[in-house]
Amino acid sequence: MKRILGTPLSKDAAVGTEVILVNDHMQIEWTRTRSVPWALGHGAWVVSVERRTGGYDLARLFLATKPEEPKA
Repeated sequence: MKRILGTPLSKDAAVGTEVILVNDHMQIEWTRTRSVPWALGHGAWVVSVERRTGGYDLARLFLATKPEEPKA
């Protein structure tokens, strides 16, 4: 997934970062972070995203990059 989707979200991501989320059905969704990442008791890092409850594992989130505008 990393090669196809780009750079994984890091532990120092800011609130409002645009991300690509891979949901439970392996579908891609564009969204934004609602929180800074935090560590769960067993060590996994998660973050809250818009239109979802709970935290999503950082391994399922990638930085969203906009396609470049064509040059005139």
